[in-house]
Amino acid sequence: MSSDLEGKVALVTGASRGIGQAIAVKLASCGALVGVNYHNSDRLAEGVVKEITMAGGEAFTFKADVRDAAAVKAMVKAVTSRWGRLDILVNNAGLVRNELLLGMSEEAWDEVLDTNLKGAYLCSKYALRPMLDREWGRIINISSVCRFERQLRTDKLLGRQGRSHFVHPEPCPRGRVQRGYRQRHHPRPHQDGYDGHRTGGLPERGSDAGWLFKERANRKK
Repeated sequence: MSSDLEGKVALVTGASRGIGQAIAVKLASCGALVGVNYHNSDRLAEGVVKEITMAGGEAFTFKADVRDAAAVKAMVKAVTSRWGRLDILVNNAGLVRNELLLGMSEEAWDEVLDTNLKGAYLCSKYALRPMLDREWGRIINISSVCRFERQLRTDKLLGRQGRSHFVHPEPCPRGRVQRGYRQRHHPRPHQDGYDGHRTGGLPERGSDAGWLFKERANRKK
């Protein structure tokens, strides 16, 4: 187990499977204490914690809907109450409704925006305070390769990246919190782990994002 993040505390949303799971495991392997957020499956979330603890790390689960401000506030409070700090937030929770505009219901549209944009906004809002208090932090927004496709999609990737740039200038001039984002990984049947730029499975995607969490990670040039 690496000690690059020894003593740091991380919270990963949507961490019960996929990219979120890979990032949570990677963070723990680097020495971080990890809060595993999930929305639906207790079994999958507990499986991630078990994987981390069996490897010598420390983690706990917190079930919360990132669209709910009270739930997000309680989640951040649970992390800081347990470990006294919050250094890293990974906004990974998200969903896609692959429907054409004419066939998409207003309810489905609202669900996507509330999860992918409002969820990232709420988590960032409540996570920023403990980061600013300690004058160090990382907020990582996981986005999607759908931005590179011409077909109209509804995962609101550009909105999430735009929100990243909106949050970015606030704390950074004071040298306190830095922001970064990586692409959400959508495996394709004929090319395992294809993400539009390179190949690799889920563990590799967690490793790719790992450098953003470290002390030496700088702003995107």
